Amino acid sequence: MRHLYLGVAVAALIAPIAVHAQETSASLRGTVVSATGAPVANASVTIVHTPSGTTVSQTTDAGGGFNATGLRLGGPYQLEVTAGGFEPASQLIDGLSAGAPARVTVALAEEGQAITVTASRQRSSITIASGPATVLTQREIQGIATVNRDIRNLVVRNPLVSLDPTNGQGAISIAGTNNRFNRFSVDGVQFGDPFGLEAGGLASARGPVPLDAIGELTVEIAPVDIQQGQFTGGAINAQLLSGGNRFTATGFYTYSGNGMRGKVTDGQRFDAPFKSYNFGVQATGPIIKDKLFFAATWERLRNFTPATVQPETIGVSQAQIDRVSAIAQSTY
Repeated sequence: MRHLYLGVAVAALIAPIAVHAQETSASLRGTVVSATGAPVANASVTIVHTPSGTTVSQTTDAGGGFNATGLRLGGPYQLEVTAGGFEPASQLIDGLSAGAPARVTVALAEEGQAITVTASRQRSSITIASGPATVLTQREIQGIATVNRDIRNLVVRNPLVSLDPTNGQGAISIAGTNNRFNRFSVDGVQFGDPFGLEAGGLASARGPVPLDAIGELTVEIAPVDIQQGQFTGGAINAQLLSGGNRFTATGFYTYSGNGMRGKVTDGQRFDAPFKSYNFGVQATGPIIKDKLFFAATWERLRNFTPATVQPETIGVSQAQIDRVSAIAQSTY
């Protein structure tokens, strides 16, 4: 009997108000103008991440522009703009993603007049400057069915991604390139397979972090960005989930074994005992309300599968195999 332990992953994230890295945060750029189109300088711009209460405040420059970087992924965001002699403007933004900044134009009317706010979101999938990409938010990830909780089930949502079932666990090919030419990173830190030992191109059988720990997943093909590099196929980046002002806790447990499947096929009996346990927990919440948060996720997979080669066929005894296994567990 061979004991296989896979998928042990722990992910934790403590998120302050701003983290200045394009792959782990979002940005919002905008211009504040008057009703006649003239730029409004020294206007006060407040951006509030409503789930957590984190706030970023800026003042427009001489051209009426502002550029808020290091924003938390997701949303929604509440945008408030005020300026002397003008009516205040307010707009709810559904959410922000990593990569290309969202762009907003705010038109302020003079006091006593109507207020007009227009907004547009720049998506990398339709913008030549960023290249084609697929962005999956936390809610979209939760809605994707997956039996084995493999991150490949998320990546394949991109129409240019294909999985090769004959190559290990299913090699990820992006735009027809070899799976070893891709780059996989978590919060900008690479978690690929630099030695080429995994046929799937990842550092482990199912991915470096649990699916529940992912706040956003992006798959980019040929992005035009000087911060992207070290790949010729595609760039896969997972951003870890952060907490909010509410404490949450979740858990799950799954089991599978030979007793849950048939044993006779075409009149032949198969006796291959196996067991598979998969369980995990997650906790999120605030450390300092509206400022500092935590998110911790733990998952473990335990598989007990029969060996494909019997000890006698390779000239060793079961006792020798048990001794090697005991030394590996106790010493290493």
